[in-house]
Amino acid sequence: MIIKRVQDKPDAIAAPGMTHGIVFMVLVVLTLATAYARKWDLKTLALGLLATVLPFCSVVFEVWAQRAGKLDAPAAPSGTPKRDVTADAIRG
Repeated sequence: MIIKRVQDKPDAIAAPGMTHGIVFMVLVVLTLATAYARKWDLKTLALGLLATVLPFCSVVFEVWAQRAGKLDAPAAPSGTPKRDVTADAIRG
């Protein structure tokens, strides 16, 4: 922004602006994909999408979601047999 204003070069923010827009869109898509995979309710989804807009709120949201168990894998269906991960790790 300083180069744009001081040196009167409006193209100075084209690349950073495009990069910022792409990163924002990726963050929105990842939030929607995570909400679908983790079966979030509408409140959690709305907070996640709001966190993509406000600076550094994504960090606060991630800490809250981790503590609230919103980022844990969903429970396996009742008919699915459970694997003993410890035994698999020991056997190699």
